[in-house]
Amino acid sequence: MTTSKELISSDVSQANDKNFSDVFAILIYLLHLKDIPEKGWRSLVKSSHPYSFEVSDASKIMECLELFIELRLATTTIRYSIKTTLAMALLSKFFTAHLVHDPTSRTTSNLKSASKLQVTPKGAAIVFEFFKNIGMREDKMPPIVFSSINTMLLFHFDRSPNTGKVLNSEYLNHVLITHAMGPLPNVWRPDQRQASVKNLLLEESLYMGESTNNMMRDTPSPFHHRYFSNPQSDAHIQYYESSSGVRLFADRKFIHGNETTIVSYCFSGKALVQWLCDCTTLNSTGEAIDLCQLLLNQRLITAVTVSLYSEAFYNHPDAIYTLTELGGQSCKWWNIESAVPPARTEIDLPDILLVDEKPGIKKRKVNLEFILSDPGLRFLFKLHLEKESCSDNYEAYLQLKEFIHRRRSCSRLLRHAIEAEPSKRRKCKIAIESFAASNTLMAFHIYSKYFSVLSVYNLNIGFGLQQELDSIIANIERSPISPTRALTHDITDFIKTPDVDHCFDYSELDLDETGSENSDNANAGRAAVRDAQTLVVDLASKLTSEPMLDLGCKTLHANLKRVSFLSQDSSSLEESIEALTKIWRVFDKVAVAIYRMMESDLFAKFVRSPEYLNAVQALTE
Repeated sequence: MTTSKELISSDVSQANDKNFSDVFAILIYLLHLKDIPEKGWRSLVKSSHPYSFEVSDASKIMECLELFIELRLATTTIRYSIKTTLAMALLSKFFTAHLVHDPTSRTTSNLKSASKLQVTPKGAAIVFEFFKNIGMREDKMPPIVFSSINTMLLFHFDRSPNTGKVLNSEYLNHVLITHAMGPLPNVWRPDQRQASVKNLLLEESLYMGESTNNMMRDTPSPFHHRYFSNPQSDAHIQYYESSSGVRLFADRKFIHGNETTIVSYCFSGKALVQWLCDCTTLNSTGEAIDLCQLLLNQRLITAVTVSLYSEAFYNHPDAIYTLTELGGQSCKWWNIESAVPPARTEIDLPDILLVDEKPGIKKRKVNLEFILSDPGLRFLFKLHLEKESCSDNYEAYLQLKEFIHRRRSCSRLLRHAIEAEPSKRRKCKIAIESFAASNTLMAFHIYSKYFSVLSVYNLNIGFGLQQELDSIIANIERSPISPTRALTHDITDFIKTPDVDHCFDYSELDLDETGSENSDNANAGRAAVRDAQTLVVDLASKLTSEPMLDLGCKTLHANLKRVSFLSQDSSSLEESIEALTKIWRVFDKVAVAIYRMMESDLFAKFVRSPEYLNAVQALTE
């Protein structure tokens, strides 16, 4: 089957973060980049750069980005159609996000149509994560994920599904300080040796096979350069691995009037912003500056230079900052030579399960729900699961919750169909059919990725529940309403990452409802789908004012009976929604089972981990 998506927006800022990353990963895959470019006359006059490409080549390929995903139950095609003007805008955004840079002019900060582009370590990490998330086998992944460029372990920020803005919390800022400062002081010296790096794929135990065992673990990075690694440099890309942290100055002397101060460790505002742009999922310098401003406001960092008493953060090489006492509590090496209290042990477990978010406020009980609700603690929990080789449980839980959340949209869509005017009934029918097909396809993908016998993960959810899930999926797959057989419309597909999204990508729709009702027109089918999706958009805009609906299966069934007039084949439409309801019901059980497993085993280990104890200690002392 095929799912298509046409980017019709002329404003690249409207493209959501997930689409932005997905388009980049698919583009790099289709460019078939190589470590050593093919020999030609250009190689005689130009230096070769691994995994590089021309802007014109990328723009041409983006006219039709097409990726085939082979699942157990279906083969899905993800297709993006991007016009030339939007392609250039997206490439510029990739450049601004530090996913690519110009290897021939490393200080260039703006993309030019004649630029040569090279994938950065951050870009390679985005590509690797995309293909890992869709369940692609290692031997099918693009060569760049095996290269010495794929060395960046990104710090991930969650974003609001409504605004796309980065979610923040006090815990997250402390966790960020821990990662940004590294395990030891990363003091820059002009004569320092090049550090070896590790390929990110080799660090993923799930993807360690015979094809990777013979590869070198530690290799020099092709991005290393004595000048471009200088914190004072104007290079567009400066960090090719994140674990060492921000480049620091040691024992630097500052003169304020008649006073001379020596700061043991400090860093420039530009160096911190550079690390955030190179080593995290932030997409622009502006986002990095905003985050640094939060660190300054929270008194985790403080200014050392003339702007000592300034409330504004400066992204400048001469604006020098250092950690405060509060920020130093989150740094692994800040008090390494001083006497520090011993780490808490299991004996203190009842105490550490109580968190005092602000002085004077009664402590609250910490449970898994609280951990998952805070961006910082959620990040630490995910890192802990990765160390325990259990992150697949967490990812599966997120995708299940996203899928179950769509039941609410189905209920609202059915209610809207009941209240629709006769002239809009056909649009409602198409919207419901497309909704049912796309969500059933998403269920197939989740099942194939996590719970099928042939899946990469094959999570253990209990024999009885596994049998129930297998039976429901098998019955739907064999039925005439299976989306692999019945789907005839182009729809938007969300099967790649566990981020929370809406049923349709609203930012990419034409919101004009004045389209023709004449189905004889060649474009009537596409227009009808777009208009039908518009009804869902209108419906979503009312969510803040409308009361919540009963999301139970009985309500869905009752509403479905009332909209049977929309379809000449009402039984088929009814079967589709009822099948989807069965999937929702069993997936709800699966989500509960995974949550309880994480709560009873993984959560208990997490609250004893040094990472969690340090984060709690930093905010409670």
